[in-house]
Amino acid sequence: MTTPPPATDSVTLGRHIAARPETVFGFFTDREKWLSWMGADGTFSFEPGGASPEACAAHAEGRRHYVGRLAVRAEGGDPGPDAWMETSG
Repeated sequence: MTTPPPATDSVTLGRHIAARPETVFGFFTDREKWLSWMGADGTFSFEPGGASPEACAAHAEGRRHYVGRLAVRAEGGDPGPDAWMETSG
């Protein structure tokens, strides 16, 4: 039996986070917890639907950046200032 090649429209990211699943889940569903690792402000909603290839690529890049911050936060640490949120001026 052979394994089919991965779909080109999907992203798989594996990361071990030393926290209970319900703790990590809270960082995706509670706005204040979300903002503690994902940004300074924002709104989000969970709705089904597709995204353009460009949006998928941007989301993949964001996941690579932010999953590390999530791991630090969910494990009880402070990920510090987010370089992506800093502006020069």
